[in-house]
Amino acid sequence: LMSDKFEFPFKIYDIDNKFINHVMTTFHGTKGNLGVLLNGTKGTGKTVTAKILVNEMNLPCIIVPSNYKNLQEFLASLEFECILFFDEFEKNFKDHTQDLLSIMDGVYSSPNRKVFLLTTNTLHINDNFLSRPSRIRYKKTFSNLSIDVILNYINDNLDDKKKTIEIIDFINTLSIST
Repeated sequence: LMSDKFEFPFKIYDIDNKFINHVMTTFHGTKGNLGVLLNGTKGTGKTVTAKILVNEMNLPCIIVPSNYKNLQEFLASLEFECILFFDEFEKNFKDHTQDLLSIMDGVYSSPNRKVFLLTTNTLHINDNFLSRPSRIRYKKTFSNLSIDVILNYINDNLDDKKKTIEIIDFINTLSIST
């Protein structure tokens, strides 16, 4: 699937601009492929952050939803700089990591850089992805929402503001807030 700019029909809370800017600076200041892994529980902002990063990088984005026959050859044939977005990587590619490792390492050498953008709900990923700069250079883990984000969301959406403390107390009983 090819994607233009991602649009968000909702307000986005808690964008990590420092992380996004750091990835952008690295991409523009280095050569070769760049890998970014966003990890954490569902609903913590991985995919939204990935889409914001895609928009900021202003490169064509190819969403790779699953492994399929000749995927390796297809990705290697791309003759332009682009982002390859693998959402829920650990579910969709767990048995096909060697193919992607070959592409990331440039076995199919190409003068056109690729950004490998992966999201995972659990960090069950082949350690070889994390061992070289041409593979995953940045790993960001997402966890509980901050109290500021929760308060901003409550302020925007709660009609009865008297219930704010009660809601915060309830959220504090949860193992993770998303």
